[in-house]
Amino acid sequence: MLARWVAKRIDREGAESAFAGVRNEFDRADLVVGNLECALTSAPVAVRKPIVLRADPDKLAVLESAGFAALSLANNHSQDCGAAGVVEARRLLASAKIVPVGPSFDTVVLTRHGLRIGFIGIMDLPPIRLNRFGAWRREISRIREKTDIVVAMLHWGVEGSAKAGDAQRSLAASLAGLGVDLVLGSHPHVLQPLTWLPAPHHRRCLVAFSLGNFLFDARPGSERTSAILSVVLGPSGVVRYREIPVRIDHGFPVLGSFSARPPNRSHSAAPDHAVRPEYKVSLNAIAGSTRTASSRVLRHVSPFHASFNGQRPRLMI
Repeated sequence: MLARWVAKRIDREGAESAFAGVRNEFDRADLVVGNLECALTSAPVAVRKPIVLRADPDKLAVLESAGFAALSLANNHSQDCGAAGVVEARRLLASAKIVPVGPSFDTVVLTRHGLRIGFIGIMDLPPIRLNRFGAWRREISRIREKTDIVVAMLHWGVEGSAKAGDAQRSLAASLAGLGVDLVLGSHPHVLQPLTWLPAPHHRRCLVAFSLGNFLFDARPGSERTSAILSVVLGPSGVVRYREIPVRIDHGFPVLGSFSARPPNRSHSAAPDHAVRPEYKVSLNAIAGSTRTASSRVLRHVSPFHASFNGQRPRLMI
């Protein structure tokens, strides 16, 4: 999120300051991806709702300096300035060689070390529910045939909830059944569990239900606890992942620690692995977003990011 007082701090301290606290982790990745939860545009606000997130185009320098390869626009703020705002945001990102994903069900493919990684951005929030549409299913099936890895960037769930809801779990199972290898979630503003789900052809799908906030003017408490998800990918899917704890300090992400378990835990795709338990932290609502959360080979920054192991791309989110 590049608006509100996060934007004022960026104006004071410079574009490169925003991700300086996590830059070393980003630099280890082959791909850094995330969720851009604001309208990056000079267009006027086009909606009436309690919270509007609009960032001036000059904030593109923040994303460019961080080295993002792709950013999802499939969220409930990318269209705060209407269609004109989306068109400008996509143009700005492309000018910085950052691939926009969404807000429609279109897919993009990035290649690293010969591995073809397909991305699709999906929003499943009221009043738009995915069970009304078949387009996203067809698009995932199509890209599954043309790529080695499929990553779904989901905007879903309930704000402030540390538990994944029934709707999230049901949709995650559907995505895994379609052959998605990695699900990267956002919207709740707090961390939610990770889990493995069975997928076709003896593969497994890693689901991060919510990676919380990242670059965001978050309120005290669990909204300021985040993570970079570092994922190593191979032709068979997710090889292993590592959670890198992050805390949000005056709107900017810095490396931190988890209160519920040891930091920097690494996990391979063991069939019996139950993945992350729910966080035992006090729950306050999170305010704001790029919401950039992080992951890696992909590294997604809550945004995403990726690092490199041999010839396997690392993604950071």
